[in-house]
Amino acid sequence: IKSAAALIRHMLENGQARPEEILVIVPDEVRYGRLIRSVFAEAKIPMSDSLGVPVMHTRLGQLLRLLLDLVLHNWRVADVISLLNNPLIQTWHARRETAITIAELQDSISRFSNAVRISANLLREIKFYSTLENGASQAERAAQLLPYIAPFENALEKFAGRSKNSLSDWAHRLWRLLQNFDIEALLLQNDNSDSRQDAVALQTIFASLQQIFRLSQAVPEQRTLGDFCYLFQQNVLAAQLRLDSQPFAGVQIMGLPVARSLPAKTAIILGNNE
Repeated sequence: IKSAAALIRHMLENGQARPEEILVIVPDEVRYGRLIRSVFAEAKIPMSDSLGVPVMHTRLGQLLRLLLDLVLHNWRVADVISLLNNPLIQTWHARRETAITIAELQDSISRFSNAVRISANLLREIKFYSTLENGASQAERAAQLLPYIAPFENALEKFAGRSKNSLSDWAHRLWRLLQNFDIEALLLQNDNSDSRQDAVALQTIFASLQQIFRLSQAVPEQRTLGDFCYLFQQNVLAAQLRLDSQPFAGVQIMGLPVARSLPAKTAIILGNNE
């Protein structure tokens, strides 16, 4: 895939073909899609929307997955650092006009976790060390970190306050979690392709949560957070977004059966041995 990306990048830079004249044929669009998107995005190659975009690959989908991971995996340090890398969280942090940048916050968290030798339970350790006397090792750093971690703690505590809930209650709590971070306002703040993609993802998530509400009537049993997260990831975050844009603008990624009926100036076949 990287070799194909390098070839396509060379063709585009030298004017040998327009993006929409290039067809990449793969054995399995779903299995190859994620890796192709990642490699082509890094190479700055425009891609067609005809392949669809999984909700999990949008900024909003990544944000939700990371928030759920924080709760499920006891505030792993790696999850917190990844959460702070999310562009939506970075915009939200900037709007709060705090005295510390995201990079400084990440560096402080890394230094703290390395000093106390932890890879998980970050919130618990920060709260513990912040109660120690100022002269104690890492007490001052923990006290400085706590106000910046507190908003995440408060939002997630409201979401996962009980061990078991009905599916409808979990869905309602998840929607309130999004509202705590003022997601709709963040999306309206920037009118670009990523924000439009996130807006479609938000509509899809809302519609899926409504379906979960209806499902709850047929399945009224109480479910754990793990049960709900599994359901949400498999049926919502994995859903494919079909964006309302030009489906044939950019490099086309197609499976062989569909590609046979499409004309292309250049066709690149990946995974031919399959």
